[in-house]
Amino acid sequence: MQDGVVSLKGWVDSYAQKIAAEDAARRVRGVKDVNNELEVRLPETATRNDDDLVKALINTLSLDPAIPVDRLEITVSKGKAEYPFQRLEAEWVIILCEYKAENAGTVQVLKVDPKYTSQICSGCGTVVKKELSERWHSCECGCELDQDHNAAINIKCRWLGRSLQDAQAS
Repeated sequence: MQDGVVSLKGWVDSYAQKIAAEDAARRVRGVKDVNNELEVRLPETATRNDDDLVKALINTLSLDPAIPVDRLEITVSKGKAEYPFQRLEAEWVIILCEYKAENAGTVQVLKVDPKYTSQICSGCGTVVKKELSERWHSCECGCELDQDHNAAINIKCRWLGRSLQDAQAS
């Protein structure tokens, strides 16, 4: 331990053991942080083929009632799973909001197409291409802000039915 930071190195047989080791280290008096570099080496008997992984994923995901497992398309290729959970979760939130708005009777739900809203500059309307991993919007016009904030401004303008220039003028 150096300056209250514990480094865990070596290997364990499971992810549960890795997490348990980190939890145990955090409970030690004086520990401020844990650098967990433990490698998980699964025993040969624990290896699964892709079909087994799909079944295990479906079983695990079905434990959460908020996840519509029957609507998931899960594919596993060479041990790597792909499923559009974030998109499904966002769609589920929209459906829930629409349902609640309809039952309230006084709220109108308007859908806005979010396409390219993070790439269009909310300051000048120029398209600034960027990777999804880029979290900061920076334009030649001087507009600098978080990518999500930029997209939110563009979505609001679309919702209002105004161009960016009209929205800035008001």
